[in-house]
Amino acid sequence: KAAEQNYAPAQANLGGHYASGQGVGKDYTEAVKWYRQAAERGDTEAQYSLGACCAEGRGVAQDEVEAAKWFRKAAEQNHAGAQAISGTAHHEGRGVAKDYAQAVKWWLVAAGQNHAGAQFNLAACYATGRGVTLKDAEARLVEPWTGQKWTLVIGQTKWPFGYEVNQSSGDREF
Repeated sequence: KAAEQNYAPAQANLGGHYASGQGVGKDYTEAVKWYRQAAERGDTEAQYSLGACCAEGRGVAQDEVEAAKWFRKAAEQNHAGAQAISGTAHHEGRGVAKDYAQAVKWWLVAAGQNHAGAQFNLAACYATGRGVTLKDAEARLVEPWTGQKWTLVIGQTKWPFGYEVNQSSGDREF
C-alpha cells in the first residue's frame, strides 16, 4: 500500500520482491516498474538496482547508457557498489566514454568505503599506471602497516608483491 502511495523506500522494496520472487511471482518487468518509480524519487538502492537491470537486460532492454546513468546517480549519493561499477564503466567504456582518470576517481571513492573490488581495481591502476600520474603513484605507495615507502623507478618497476611494469618515460602520464 505504501508503494502505491509513492513512498520510495516501499517502492524499492517491492521492486526487490518482484526481482527475487519473494512473496510474489518473480517478474523483472514489474520489478523495473517499481525500481524506476523509486529511483526517480531519489532512492539510492532503487537507482542501483535499476542500473543493474538495465545493464543485464532484466525486465527491460539491455542499455549500457541507461545503466551508467542510474549507477552514477546512486554513486553520487555515496553508494559504494555504484561507485565501483561507475569506475568499471569508465575503465571499459560501458555506457560512458572510456576514461581511466574517471575510473580511478570513482574507485578511490569506493575504496575509501572499503569496497574490496574497487581497492583491487585501484591497485591495478597504480601497478599499470592507467589513470594516474607518476606523482599520484609515488604519493600512494606507502605500506599502511609498516609505513615503509616504495619508490617508483622509471624504466622497470618492481613492486613489493612481484608485479613488474615497464615504463618508457618518466615525464608522461601513464
